[in-house]
Amino acid sequence: MMTLPEFELHRPTTLDEATGIAAKLSAEGHAFDFIAGGTDLLQNYKNRINCAPHVISLKGVKELHALEPTQIGALVPLRELERWADCPQGMQDALHDLASPLIRETATIGGNLLVDTRCFFFNQSAFWRHSLGYCLKAEGTVCHVVPQEEICYATSSSDLAPILLVLDARLDLTGPDGTRNIPIRSFYVDEGRAVHSKEPNEILSRVHIPAESAKLATGYRKLRLRDTMDFPAMGVAIGVEFTKKGTLQDLRIAIGGVSAAPLYLDSVCAPYLGKKPSGDLLDALATDAMNATQPVKNLVVPTRYRKKMVKVYTRRLLGELVGETQVAVLRT
Repeated sequence: MMTLPEFELHRPTTLDEATGIAAKLSAEGHAFDFIAGGTDLLQNYKNRINCAPHVISLKGVKELHALEPTQIGALVPLRELERWADCPQGMQDALHDLASPLIRETATIGGNLLVDTRCFFFNQSAFWRHSLGYCLKAEGTVCHVVPQEEICYATSSSDLAPILLVLDARLDLTGPDGTRNIPIRSFYVDEGRAVHSKEPNEILSRVHIPAESAKLATGYRKLRLRDTMDFPAMGVAIGVEFTKKGTLQDLRIAIGGVSAAPLYLDSVCAPYLGKKPSGDLLDALATDAMNATQPVKNLVVPTRYRKKMVKVYTRRLLGELVGETQVAVLRT
């Protein structure tokens, strides 16, 4: 079924009106979804995945379209971010590899940060899921990735989350009781159904990028089967800053597409601070990043390959960011 199910569409024009509608529906016991660009949500609805009878469109909320040097409204389209003069290089990389130009005209930064986790057993038609017996994330009671009835192993699929973890972004979450500002590094939840810590009545309203993050040299590289359209099978975001002596003053690595939440590898990076980059050091760092990940068999791309590519992509991107003239061949 590729037609949309029936639902009541609400079209608020202010944040207060949007959160008020959400609070009213919640108090009355009605399920609802917020919709931004709709590029992911509507596809799930067409597949009859976790549909709600009420949908609150945020397109008309003007406060969510603001774009300033260190602040991004959650409804800013990805295509507009690509043209943004203050866009960090790592974000530019992620945006260039995200979906297709046509989708980026509609998809939003807030929508990508909130995009649902993905799994081979979940992102299928209703007929396909019914024939299998459904899964823990939709309609069923068992996870088919790691068979049990407690934890969902669907995988984080946001391209922008890893690079915003590296940039140490903060998020505004606006609800009926006001706005709270939280670090993105504490936003995601390592469980495929929970996804994030946003309350159902809250709206991701703004993304804040610290001005000091401009000191970082950043980049993002993505593993996928096709150059366009595909969600990440694995994505690596890195930020580096050097002292005047050429040693690593700051080093940040985040990995997406390998677990239910994007991974921020601060414990992997810490031992390398204060050291001068060399081929052997970058090899060791890439290996440590790979060893910190444990993909599961929930995407078309094989698990062992995704894990190995963490090392390959991390090593290549590190080489580019530290200024190697030629990326060294990885030792196997």
